[in-house]
This record gives sequence, C-alpha cells and structure tokens, in this order.
Amino acid sequence: MASNISGVEFKDTDTTQDEHGALVETYRSEWYSGESPIQWNSVKSLPGVLRGVHCHTQHDDIITVTQGELVLGLIDARIKSPTYKIAELHYCPARMNTIRIPTGVAHGFYFQKLTIMAYAVTKYWSLGDELGCKWDDPDIEINWPCTNPILSERDKSAGTFSAMSAVISQGNEQTDYLLKYSLDEKCE
Repeated sequence: MASNISGVEFKDTDTTQDEHGALVETYRSEWYSGESPIQWNSVKSLPGVLRGVHCHTQHDDIITVTQGELVLGLIDARIKSPTYKIAELHYCPARMNTIRIPTGVAHGFYFQKLTIMAYAVTKYWSLGDELGCKWDDPDIEINWPCTNPILSERDKSAGTFSAMSAVISQGNEQTDYLLKYSLDEKCE
C-alpha cells in the first residue's frame, strides 16, 4: 500500500502465527523519518462511526489497526505542499500495516465493524493542535463508503476544509479556531 500524498508512509507488517496465536511487530523507529512517538493510545470504535476529519500542526500520528478494519480518508491540507488537496481512501485491515500521517495531512477513520486501533503521537496532546473539518465538506473530495455516519458532537460542529487549511498554513497552535471543540473530546 502506498500514498500519493507527500510524507504519508505505509509500512507493511509481518505476522508470525502459530497454534497459540500471532505476533505482529507494529513499530520500529528505523521505519520512519522524523520524531519518534512519545505517547500511545488505543481507540475502540463501533460499526458506523466516523472519526474526523482531523488535522494537527504539532504532531505526527502513527496508526495501526489491531482488530477489525478501518477505512482511512486522507487529504493534504498544507497549502504549500506539492500534493495540496490530493485526497485518498485506503482500506486498512487489522495487522497489515502501520501508517505515519505527518502534520498538515487531514485524516478521518470510518469503521464498518467493531474495530480497535492503536495510534501514537510525536508530541503530547494539546487542544491547540486539534483541528478539524466536516467529513463531507465538498472541498475534500473523499468518497466515504457511507452517507449517514455516527459522529461525535465535535465532528458534527467542525468547520470547513478551507478554514482549517488556512490555520495549518500558519503552522502554529490556533486555540481561537478551536473554542467550539469540547475539552472532553480528546479522542482521535
């Protein structure tokens, strides 16, 4: 699996199985350029949930699906990037790959069945680094396999891709943009 978006990296993983179960190596610092993760999180999502579209200016995300599957939507929100506004959709089954999403690349996760994913960040969570836009904003051109997903209140009230992209181009924390986001919603 590969991406046409600058800086997005997919790493295929190997699974070692025997009669007792399976082992999957999901991360090695030598696999990716840039900063190493400093915090790991796990998210469990029910069928029909769409998380996103989210973007960060301060940290990269490294994700892997440990159970289930996700549909990963990506769009480059970095105005000065050669791949600006390129959008992609990737099907990611459990234990097949690990994905690094760099700062400025917006991402959303749609879950067609119960799924558990682990994700790491290269900086600690900060409200000022939680940007978002509506999952169905016509400017992002992501062809999600759903028409009426289950959304968090945060994602229901998200702004436009163009507003988010303008904030990202400034490259710093923009808490004014994020005041409508709930402090309770720290999940990716």
